[in-house]
Amino acid sequence: MAIESRGNTQRKVAFSPGLGEARAESAPVSGEPAAPAVDRPVCADTAGEYPYEIVISPGAPARERVLKAAYNLFLRHGVVKVGIDEIVEEAGCARASLYTHFGSKQALALAAMELHYDRWVERWLKPGIEQSGDTPEARIMGVLALFDQWFHYRETFLTCFYVRVMFETSPGDPVREAAVHHLSSIGDTVSGLAEEAHFENPDGFARLFQVVMAGSIVAATAGNRNAANEVHGVVSDIVRRWPRRAAS
Repeated sequence: MAIESRGNTQRKVAFSPGLGEARAESAPVSGEPAAPAVDRPVCADTAGEYPYEIVISPGAPARERVLKAAYNLFLRHGVVKVGIDEIVEEAGCARASLYTHFGSKQALALAAMELHYDRWVERWLKPGIEQSGDTPEARIMGVLALFDQWFHYRETFLTCFYVRVMFETSPGDPVREAAVHHLSSIGDTVSGLAEEAHFENPDGFARLFQVVMAGSIVAATAGNRNAANEVHGVVSDIVRRWPRRAAS
């Protein structure tokens, strides 16, 4: 159960049971790293649910309400399509409050992307990776289980905030550049796991891994919710075959 807010009102939204749970995998081919079942990490402001829309408290300070309202709308519709009037209506505050606290829609979008990184990466993805296995190879495969949770969490799939921004903005746009930076930071996490596993060229592995996972996000956005499972064999084969350097 989550709470969706609009303006000064709140309503409870029930999610179908089981959509957030990691599903059983078919038996892997002998020698393949298995994609482990991952306990859903807790994101405090979503009461343990997958971090989609964020709760807006009517009595919260105006800055907080504006930021959270913008965040929810940007997740659902993208930055470009959402207007100032829609944001302040969702926040239940005056238009002047947005400009007082953020100065512009662009600055607000940048703040929303920082909020998303904190909620989605720092408080959901990274803890989930750490919970997914005892070895770096298992934790790499755990990303697939987490993506599978994400892709199946609710009936209406909301695509990656940063990927959406990449598609709707032009090169040189500060909002696009921020999205590129955040995606690169996620890649650093994978590179760190590859380094821990003694992979040669861990940054190269991380780039290839992100290519595969970005493809799964696009496929899920197009309607293929099983995309994370379908790339399991490809990723496990890459992990198994990637050259290792001798442990020091």
